[in-house]
Amino acid sequence: MTAILNDLGHKRTMNNQNTELFAQLNAGLHVNLSNDFGIIRATGDDARTFLHSQFTQDIVHLSDAEVRLGAYCSAKGRMYAIFYAWSHEDAIYLLMHRSVIETVIKRLRMFVLRAKVVLENVSAQFAIMGYAGHDAFDNQVQQSDANSTRLGILPTSLSEWEQPNLAREIRITPIEQHQSATSAEFALWQWLDVMAGIAHVTADISEAFVPQMMNLDRIGGVNFKKGCYPGQEIVARSHYLGKLKRRMQRASLISEQTPPLTIGMDVYSSADDSQPAGQLLAFASNPFIENRWDVLYEVSLPMLEGEAQLYLPTIQSTWSRQTLPYSLADA
Repeated sequence: MTAILNDLGHKRTMNNQNTELFAQLNAGLHVNLSNDFGIIRATGDDARTFLHSQFTQDIVHLSDAEVRLGAYCSAKGRMYAIFYAWSHEDAIYLLMHRSVIETVIKRLRMFVLRAKVVLENVSAQFAIMGYAGHDAFDNQVQQSDANSTRLGILPTSLSEWEQPNLAREIRITPIEQHQSATSAEFALWQWLDVMAGIAHVTADISEAFVPQMMNLDRIGGVNFKKGCYPGQEIVARSHYLGKLKRRMQRASLISEQTPPLTIGMDVYSSADDSQPAGQLLAFASNPFIENRWDVLYEVSLPMLEGEAQLYLPTIQSTWSRQTLPYSLADA
Protein backbone atom coordinates (compact mmCIF):
# COMPACT_ATOMS: atom_id res chain seq x y z
CA MET A 1 0.00 0.00 0.00
CA THR A 2 2.60 2.53 -1.09
CA ALA A 3 1.43 6.11 -0.81
CA ILE A 4 2.89 9.56 -1.30
CA LEU A 5 2.72 11.82 1.75
CA ASN A 6 2.71 15.58 1.43
CA ASP A 7 4.40 17.14 4.45
CA LEU A 8 5.10 20.89 4.46
CA GLY A 9 5.60 20.80 0.73
CA HIS A 10 8.01 17.85 0.77
CA LYS A 11 6.89 14.55 -0.74
CA ARG A 12 7.92 11.39 1.03
CA THR A 13 7.37 7.81 -0.06
CA MET A 14 5.92 5.50 2.57
CA ASN A 15 8.49 2.93 3.67
CA ASN A 16 7.86 -0.73 4.45
CA GLN A 17 7.25 -0.05 8.14
CA ASN A 18 4.58 2.55 7.32
CA THR A 19 2.96 0.25 4.80
CA GLU A 20 2.81 -2.48 7.44
CA LEU A 21 1.20 -0.12 9.96
CA PHE A 22 -1.47 0.90 7.46
CA ALA A 23 -2.16 -2.76 6.81
CA GLN A 24 -2.49 -3.37 10.56
CA LEU A 25 -4.90 -0.47 10.93
CA ASN A 26 -7.01 -1.79 8.09
CA ALA A 27 -7.00 -5.29 9.56
CA GLY A 28 -7.63 -4.09 13.12
CA LEU A 29 -5.14 -3.02 15.75
CA HIS A 30 -5.33 -3.19 19.57
CA VAL A 31 -3.89 -0.73 22.09
CA ASN A 32 -3.81 -1.21 25.88
CA LEU A 33 -5.50 1.81 27.52
CA SER A 34 -5.73 0.44 31.07
CA ASN A 35 -2.80 2.44 32.45
CA ASP A 36 -4.20 5.79 31.29
CA PHE A 37 -7.98 5.44 31.47
CA GLY A 38 -10.29 4.19 34.20
CA ILE A 39 -13.96 3.61 34.95
CA ILE A 40 -16.47 4.94 37.47
CA ARG A 41 -19.63 2.90 38.10
CA ALA A 42 -22.79 4.55 39.45
CA THR A 43 -25.55 2.36 40.85
CA GLY A 44 -28.73 2.91 42.84
CA ASP A 45 -32.32 3.96 42.20
CA ASP A 46 -31.33 7.62 41.66
CA ALA A 47 -28.05 7.08 39.78
CA ARG A 48 -29.39 8.08 36.38
CA THR A 49 -31.25 11.22 37.49
CA PHE A 50 -28.40 12.30 39.78
CA LEU A 51 -25.76 12.09 37.04
CA HIS A 52 -28.14 13.81 34.63
CA SER A 53 -28.24 16.79 37.00
CA GLN A 54 -24.44 16.99 37.13
CA PHE A 55 -23.27 16.53 33.53
CA THR A 56 -23.38 18.35 30.18
CA GLN A 57 -24.88 15.21 28.63
CA ASP A 58 -28.40 13.70 28.83
CA ILE A 59 -28.04 10.64 31.06
CA VAL A 60 -31.74 10.05 31.78
CA HIS A 61 -32.40 9.00 28.19
CA LEU A 62 -29.11 7.14 27.68
CA SER A 63 -30.05 3.78 26.19
CA ASP A 64 -28.16 0.52 26.55
CA ALA A 65 -27.33 0.67 22.84
CA GLU A 66 -25.38 3.94 22.74
CA VAL A 67 -22.32 5.64 24.15
CA ARG A 68 -22.35 9.38 24.80
CA LEU A 69 -19.54 11.88 25.22
CA GLY A 70 -19.92 14.39 28.04
CA ALA A 71 -18.22 16.55 30.64
CA TYR A 72 -18.40 17.28 34.35
CA CYS A 73 -17.98 20.98 35.09
CA SER A 74 -17.40 23.23 38.07
CA ALA A 75 -19.85 26.00 38.98
CA LYS A 76 -17.70 28.25 36.77
CA GLY A 77 -18.24 25.96 33.78
CA ARG A 78 -14.66 24.65 33.82
CA MET A 79 -14.29 20.93 33.15
CA TYR A 80 -13.12 18.49 35.79
CA ALA A 81 -13.28 15.69 33.23
CA ILE A 82 -14.42 14.55 29.80
CA PHE A 83 -15.95 11.08 29.71
CA TYR A 84 -17.68 8.39 27.67
CA ALA A 85 -20.94 7.23 29.32
CA TRP A 86 -22.92 4.04 28.78
CA SER A 87 -25.42 1.95 30.73
CA HIS A 88 -25.59 -1.75 31.47
CA GLU A 89 -27.70 -3.77 33.91
CA ASP A 90 -29.08 -0.76 35.83
CA ALA A 91 -25.63 0.82 36.22
CA ILE A 92 -24.13 3.87 34.53
CA TYR A 93 -20.45 3.65 33.59
CA LEU A 94 -18.11 6.58 32.95
CA LEU A 95 -14.75 6.13 31.23
CA MET A 96 -12.26 9.00 31.67
CA HIS A 97 -8.58 9.72 32.22
CA ARG A 98 -7.32 7.97 35.36
CA SER A 99 -5.71 11.13 36.74
CA VAL A 100 -9.10 12.81 37.35
CA ILE A 101 -11.19 9.87 38.56
CA GLU A 102 -10.75 10.41 42.29
CA THR A 103 -11.41 14.15 41.92
CA VAL A 104 -14.64 13.44 40.04
CA ILE A 105 -15.85 10.89 42.60
CA LYS A 106 -15.04 13.24 45.49
CA ARG A 107 -16.86 16.16 43.86
CA LEU A 108 -19.92 14.09 42.92
CA ARG A 109 -20.24 12.63 46.41
CA MET A 110 -20.44 16.15 47.81
CA PHE A 111 -23.79 16.56 46.05
CA VAL A 112 -25.33 13.12 46.53
CA LEU A 113 -27.05 14.17 49.79
CA ARG A 114 -30.12 11.89 50.15
CA ALA A 115 -30.05 10.54 46.61
CA LYS A 116 -29.82 6.76 46.34
CA VAL A 117 -26.61 6.48 44.36
CA VAL A 118 -23.30 4.70 44.95
CA LEU A 119 -20.17 5.87 43.10
CA GLU A 120 -17.23 3.47 42.78
CA ASN A 121 -13.85 3.49 41.08
CA VAL A 122 -13.94 0.09 39.35
CA SER A 123 -10.89 0.62 37.13
CA ALA A 124 -9.02 -2.32 38.64
CA GLN A 125 -11.87 -4.67 37.72
CA PHE A 126 -11.60 -4.19 33.96
CA ALA A 127 -9.12 -4.39 31.11
CA ILE A 128 -9.54 -1.43 28.75
CA MET A 129 -8.40 -1.87 25.16
CA GLY A 130 -8.59 0.53 22.26
CA TYR A 131 -9.36 -0.98 18.88
CA ALA A 132 -8.90 0.70 15.50
CA GLY A 133 -10.23 -0.99 12.39
CA HIS A 134 -12.90 -0.63 9.74
CA ASP A 135 -15.13 -3.17 11.50
CA ALA A 136 -15.35 -1.08 14.69
CA PHE A 137 -18.66 0.37 15.83
CA ASP A 138 -19.77 3.95 15.40
CA ASN A 139 -21.51 5.76 18.31
CA GLN A 140 -23.06 2.62 19.73
CA VAL A 141 -22.59 -0.03 22.40
CA GLN A 142 -22.63 -3.76 21.91
CA GLN A 143 -22.32 -6.48 24.51
CA SER A 144 -20.15 -9.05 22.76
CA ASP A 145 -21.07 -11.54 25.45
CA ALA A 146 -22.42 -11.42 28.98
CA ASN A 147 -19.46 -9.39 30.25
CA SER A 148 -17.52 -7.81 27.38
CA THR A 149 -18.55 -4.32 26.23
CA ARG A 150 -17.67 -2.52 22.99
CA LEU A 151 -18.02 1.27 22.81
CA GLY A 152 -18.01 2.90 19.39
CA ILE A 153 -16.24 6.28 19.65
CA LEU A 154 -15.15 9.11 17.37
CA PRO A 155 -13.43 7.82 14.23
CA THR A 156 -10.04 9.06 13.12
CA SER A 157 -9.68 10.97 9.88
CA LEU A 158 -6.75 9.76 7.77
CA SER A 159 -7.72 11.81 4.73
CA GLU A 160 -4.24 13.35 4.70
CA TRP A 161 -3.08 9.97 3.45
CA GLU A 162 -6.02 9.47 1.13
CA GLN A 163 -7.56 6.97 3.53
CA PRO A 164 -11.19 7.02 4.68
CA ASN A 165 -12.16 7.68 8.28
CA LEU A 166 -10.90 4.88 10.48
CA ALA A 167 -13.55 3.56 12.89
CA ARG A 168 -12.53 3.04 16.50
CA GLU A 169 -13.94 1.51 19.63
CA ILE A 170 -12.99 0.83 23.24
CA ARG A 171 -13.33 -2.76 24.41
CA ILE A 172 -13.91 -3.36 28.13
CA THR A 173 -13.55 -6.82 29.64
CA PRO A 174 -13.54 -8.05 33.26
CA ILE A 175 -9.90 -8.39 34.22
CA GLU A 176 -10.23 -12.08 35.12
CA GLN A 177 -11.55 -12.83 31.61
CA HIS A 178 -9.11 -10.68 29.70
CA GLN A 179 -6.78 -12.55 27.40
CA SER A 180 -3.46 -10.81 26.86
CA ALA A 181 -2.71 -10.07 23.23
CA THR A 182 -0.04 -8.23 21.33
CA SER A 183 -0.91 -4.54 21.32
CA ALA A 184 0.50 -1.39 19.78
CA GLU A 185 2.11 1.39 21.81
CA PHE A 186 -0.24 3.75 23.66
CA ALA A 187 1.33 6.64 21.71
CA LEU A 188 -0.44 5.37 18.59
CA TRP A 189 -3.84 5.69 20.29
CA GLN A 190 -2.90 9.21 21.40
CA TRP A 191 -2.12 10.04 17.77
CA LEU A 192 -5.45 8.60 16.60
CA ASP A 193 -7.23 10.81 19.15
CA VAL A 194 -5.33 13.87 17.92
CA MET A 195 -6.27 13.07 14.33
CA ALA A 196 -9.90 12.65 15.45
CA GLY A 197 -9.75 16.11 17.06
CA ILE A 198 -10.45 14.98 20.60
CA ALA A 199 -8.42 15.79 23.71
CA HIS A 200 -9.01 14.46 27.21
CA VAL A 201 -8.99 16.43 30.44
CA THR A 202 -6.10 15.26 32.60
CA ALA A 203 -5.15 16.45 36.08
CA ASP A 204 -2.75 18.95 34.43
CA ILE A 205 -5.60 20.90 32.83
CA SER A 206 -8.56 20.04 35.07
CA GLU A 207 -10.76 23.12 35.73
CA ALA A 208 -8.96 25.09 33.00
CA PHE A 209 -11.45 25.09 30.12
CA VAL A 210 -15.16 25.35 29.41
CA PRO A 211 -16.41 22.58 27.08
CA GLN A 212 -16.46 24.77 23.96
CA MET A 213 -12.76 25.61 24.34
CA MET A 214 -12.05 21.93 23.68
CA ASN A 215 -14.74 21.74 20.96
CA LEU A 216 -16.96 19.41 22.98
CA ASP A 217 -20.05 21.15 21.61
CA ARG A 218 -18.96 20.23 18.05
CA ILE A 219 -18.49 16.52 18.72
CA GLY A 220 -21.69 15.75 20.63
CA GLY A 221 -20.48 16.31 24.18
CA VAL A 222 -22.91 19.07 25.23
CA ASN A 223 -26.70 18.83 25.25
CA PHE A 224 -28.08 22.38 25.31
CA LYS A 225 -31.67 21.21 25.90
CA LYS A 226 -31.25 18.94 28.93
CA GLY A 227 -31.59 21.50 31.70
CA CYS A 228 -29.49 22.54 34.67
CA TYR A 229 -26.10 21.21 35.78
CA PRO A 230 -23.10 22.89 37.46
CA GLY A 231 -21.76 25.61 35.16
CA GLN A 232 -24.75 25.32 32.79
CA GLU A 233 -25.42 29.07 32.67
CA ILE A 234 -21.84 29.84 31.64
CA VAL A 235 -21.72 27.03 29.07
CA ALA A 236 -25.09 28.09 27.61
CA ARG A 237 -24.13 31.77 27.54
CA SER A 238 -21.00 30.94 25.54
CA HIS A 239 -23.19 29.04 23.10
CA TYR A 240 -26.06 31.48 22.63
CA LEU A 241 -24.42 34.90 23.03
CA GLY A 242 -22.01 35.67 20.25
CA LYS A 243 -19.07 33.88 18.73
CA LEU A 244 -16.70 32.01 21.02
CA LYS A 245 -13.24 33.57 20.97
CA ARG A 246 -11.26 30.52 22.11
CA ARG A 247 -11.21 27.10 20.43
CA MET A 248 -9.14 23.96 20.11
CA GLN A 249 -7.11 23.70 16.90
CA ARG A 250 -4.76 21.15 15.35
CA ALA A 251 -1.20 21.62 14.12
CA SER A 252 1.93 19.68 13.26
CA LEU A 253 5.45 20.34 14.48
CA ILE A 254 8.61 19.37 12.63
CA SER A 255 11.64 19.06 14.89
CA GLU A 256 14.96 17.30 14.33
CA GLN A 257 15.05 16.32 18.00
CA THR A 258 12.29 14.92 20.22
CA PRO A 259 10.61 18.05 21.63
CA PRO A 260 9.92 18.13 25.41
CA LEU A 261 6.17 18.60 25.00
CA THR A 262 3.87 18.62 28.04
CA ILE A 263 0.12 18.99 28.39
CA GLY A 264 -0.74 22.52 29.49
CA MET A 265 2.46 24.16 28.21
CA ASP A 266 2.02 27.65 26.82
CA VAL A 267 1.61 28.34 23.10
CA TYR A 268 2.56 31.78 21.75
CA SER A 269 1.57 33.78 18.65
CA SER A 270 3.64 36.28 16.71
CA ALA A 271 0.55 38.50 16.71
CA ASP A 272 1.28 39.29 20.38
CA ASP A 273 4.18 37.56 22.07
CA SER A 274 3.77 39.46 25.35
CA GLN A 275 1.59 36.69 26.80
CA PRO A 276 0.55 33.11 25.95
CA ALA A 277 -2.05 32.73 23.21
CA GLY A 278 -3.16 29.30 24.40
CA GLN A 279 -2.14 25.94 25.83
CA LEU A 280 -1.15 22.55 24.49
CA LEU A 281 -3.88 19.94 25.08
CA ALA A 282 -2.64 16.75 23.40
CA PHE A 283 0.31 15.58 21.32
CA ALA A 284 1.69 12.45 19.70
CA SER A 285 4.50 11.46 17.42
CA ASN A 286 3.32 10.89 13.85
CA PRO A 287 3.91 7.20 13.04
CA PHE A 288 4.20 7.86 9.29
CA ILE A 289 6.39 10.96 9.06
CA GLU A 290 9.75 11.14 10.74
CA ASN A 291 10.38 14.10 13.10
CA ARG A 292 6.73 15.18 13.03
CA TRP A 293 4.47 15.60 16.06
CA ASP A 294 0.75 16.23 15.69
CA VAL A 295 -0.80 18.38 18.42
CA LEU A 296 -4.07 19.84 19.66
CA TYR A 297 -4.01 23.22 21.36
CA GLU A 298 -6.50 25.71 22.78
CA VAL A 299 -5.99 29.24 21.49
CA SER A 300 -7.44 32.73 21.35
CA LEU A 301 -8.79 32.92 17.79
CA PRO A 302 -7.63 36.54 17.21
CA MET A 303 -4.08 35.20 17.70
CA LEU A 304 -4.52 33.14 14.49
CA GLU A 305 -5.52 36.03 12.25
CA GLY A 306 -3.52 37.27 9.30
CA GLU A 307 0.02 36.00 8.97
CA ALA A 308 0.38 35.19 12.66
CA GLN A 309 2.76 32.33 13.40
CA LEU A 310 2.37 30.08 16.42
CA TYR A 311 5.31 28.66 18.34
CA LEU A 312 6.53 27.06 21.54
CA PRO A 313 9.24 29.41 22.85
CA THR A 314 11.54 26.76 24.33
CA ILE A 315 11.37 24.36 21.37
CA GLN A 316 13.06 24.67 18.01
CA SER A 317 10.43 23.52 15.53
CA THR A 318 8.45 24.40 12.42
CA TRP A 319 4.77 24.89 13.24
CA SER A 320 2.13 24.20 10.61
CA ARG A 321 -1.62 24.57 11.14
CA GLN A 322 -3.79 21.60 10.18
CA THR A 323 -7.54 21.24 9.68
CA LEU A 324 -9.81 19.43 12.10
CA PRO A 325 -12.04 16.57 10.89
CA TYR A 326 -15.16 18.51 11.92
CA SER A 327 -16.43 22.06 11.45
CA LEU A 328 -16.15 24.83 14.05
CA ALA A 329 -18.48 27.13 12.12
CA ASP A 330 -21.62 28.27 13.89
CA ALA A 331 -24.58 26.04 13.10
